[in-house]
Amino acid sequence: MIIRTTKNPRLKCATAATAALLCGIPLAHSADGQLGDITVISSTPLPGLGVAKDSVPAPVQTLNSKAIENTNASSVTDILNDKLGSVYINDIQNNAYQPDLNYRGFTASPLLGTPQGLSVYMDGVRLNQPFGDVVSFDLIPKAALESITLVPGSNPVYGLNTLGGAVSIRTKDGRSAPGTSIELTGGNRSAWGLEFEHGGSDNTRGLNWYLTANQEGDNGWRPYSPSDIKQLFGKLGWANDSTDMSLTLSLADNSLSGNALQEYRLMQRDYASVYTTPDITNNRAVFVNLAGTHFLNDYWSLEGNLYYRKIKTNTYNGDLGDPTGVPTPVDCMTNPSTANCSALINRTNTDQDNTGASLQLSSNQAVWTLPNVVTYGVAVDTSTVRFGQTSQLAYLNADRSVTSVPAFNPANQVGLTGSMRTYSLYATDTLTLSKQWYLTGSGRFNRTHVSTSDLLNPGGGPGSLDGDHNFSRFNPAVGVSYKPSNTLNWYAGYNEGSRAPSVIELGCADSNNPCTLPNSLGGDPPLKQVVTKTKELGVRGQTPGGFHWSANVFRADNYDDLLFVASPTTQGQGYFKNFGQTRRQGLELGLDKSYSQLAWKANYTFLDATYQSSDTLTGGANSTQDANGNITVNPGNHIPLVPRHVFKLNTSWKVNSVFRTGLDMIAIGRSYARGNENNQHQADGVNFLGSGEVPGYAIFNLNANYDVHKNVELWAKVTNLFDRHYSTSGLLGATGFDPNGTYLGANTVNSTFYGPGAPRSFWVGVKIAVD
Repeated sequence: MIIRTTKNPRLKCATAATAALLCGIPLAHSADGQLGDITVISSTPLPGLGVAKDSVPAPVQTLNSKAIENTNASSVTDILNDKLGSVYINDIQNNAYQPDLNYRGFTASPLLGTPQGLSVYMDGVRLNQPFGDVVSFDLIPKAALESITLVPGSNPVYGLNTLGGAVSIRTKDGRSAPGTSIELTGGNRSAWGLEFEHGGSDNTRGLNWYLTANQEGDNGWRPYSPSDIKQLFGKLGWANDSTDMSLTLSLADNSLSGNALQEYRLMQRDYASVYTTPDITNNRAVFVNLAGTHFLNDYWSLEGNLYYRKIKTNTYNGDLGDPTGVPTPVDCMTNPSTANCSALINRTNTDQDNTGASLQLSSNQAVWTLPNVVTYGVAVDTSTVRFGQTSQLAYLNADRSVTSVPAFNPANQVGLTGSMRTYSLYATDTLTLSKQWYLTGSGRFNRTHVSTSDLLNPGGGPGSLDGDHNFSRFNPAVGVSYKPSNTLNWYAGYNEGSRAPSVIELGCADSNNPCTLPNSLGGDPPLKQVVTKTKELGVRGQTPGGFHWSANVFRADNYDDLLFVASPTTQGQGYFKNFGQTRRQGLELGLDKSYSQLAWKANYTFLDATYQSSDTLTGGANSTQDANGNITVNPGNHIPLVPRHVFKLNTSWKVNSVFRTGLDMIAIGRSYARGNENNQHQADGVNFLGSGEVPGYAIFNLNANYDVHKNVELWAKVTNLFDRHYSTSGLLGATGFDPNGTYLGANTVNSTFYGPGAPRSFWVGVKIAVD
């Protein structure tokens, strides 16, 4: 993150002095005698003293507020996908605010059933939700982002679910974002947006305040896919010479329609077509966070936060049922049984309350005369979950929309309550051994208790959701950084992280009682927690010509990985299970250069994600299935939806003092579709259709900004500039329609489904600053 000049002199001096000690360089001053900007990396989710980037034994990536604003992006995931190396998205839900965010083959997703492996923090609060560790990116207020830090590896200090990395977000306050502005945006497909931002401070009273509110929406590029986003974020702060406090309130009320994957023959016939509709998610959230830093003396500081978060999610999904014939709407309405109703309306209601607190003690006091930054912390997170699901019989219309009838399907009704408590102790220490050598050691102990209660089938027994589980583990980390000169830096590190199974995974772990995620749950045999062990080795530097370069190799091994496995007996259902070992390893290369008016940056990742154990999985739509509908996964088979190549090129050109433009390229290699875990699927053109692979693609995005006046800025953005048809995800499954969209009834065939990428889209905006 970027630490700027602040009215809190102890905070200013402590962070600057820490960075200078670790870097072995003198402090920089501006012309007016103030301390200049110093880039430091927060070593914990809470803001602390921080450490110099060159002392961190990992390729940490950061974006400041200016870099974030210059993307003109509509969501946090777009920002990360555009600008950070080894990041890519899978647009499974096919809504701009609901993609899967992937980094090095690990995922943070808003969709239940997706194996989660990234943790996401905002101002020290973990945003992974207790029900499935999912992350609703639409609840993060983009306008309020001050900085984003992507921490690689299974860094234990960042707590549960940090298997492949952690995204740490800091929000603005009245000191970092003073002034008032209004922004209006518009685009094709009826896209529009209105954003208000105001920040200020009163130095006499030590107060600062920040407020932003926005509403935006569009009709989507596919039929029946509108989105409506409403967000409000406010922060009130107070500071004196030794204390800095803030109180944050964030509200969101969003309606998202995403029509998910489409069978490839229907997509060839009409790229924008949908399989079935509707598919609506409504998210409402309240977030409150009280955070503070107090300097006990010139060396020791105390940081902490206390937060509360409430999220209510409702879904309304129209899906195909499991018919035995070709019913008509009249049949369904007069005799509503599964033989006469070809579809279902699935409704879910999820209510999550999350409360927690963290407290840490930090110091930059020297040890044995050696510069040292150490942090000791404790955290507690508690949550309760209430989940309900109903399934209503329905029939298909000619446009593949689904209409319900009064009858319900009792087999798919669920009532569940659950609770989750996690207690943590952690510490991290960065010791400067000499002007060239830095040693980092960290560790975190987590203890998690998960309990579930079945409201419809209490008392335990087959199919009951009742359960009580405990998980505990200590995760260590160690790393070393060597900087023989100001232009060269070597580093190596080893770290471990873990993730305890969540309420939904423990409630959907019985192969005899499969689930239709996110719509129903089955029994809960015990699951093991996932453990990840990561190794890093890298070098970074600068040439005399001003080129910045980096090279890094990594290997992350998951033990007892959690997979969602398709049911061998019931189409569209499945269950969670532990899988022996998986591996994600690769090579990362980076190069960038800035000239007086032109800047460019290139990142390349070779990513090899494989299974390292043998197992039998359900492969009902895979051509290599055995007589029982299973496939065998062997060590070396590639994990689906993980490309082997990720390449990004970012350019920016300052044409003159008022006009700036930039062109970005994102190139993603091919991957295997889900259901093709053994990588052996072959289409026969009759019973098995489609390749079972997601082809690679490259898209270009164009940005332009023009300063009409010192207070007026115009901007424009075009994504997928050359209007390429491409897909970001794929799945093997049974299709209920022929190539013309005619319903097949019970005569389904197996095919490949794809998540089509959005066609060319454009936005224009005007931002007006008010003096």
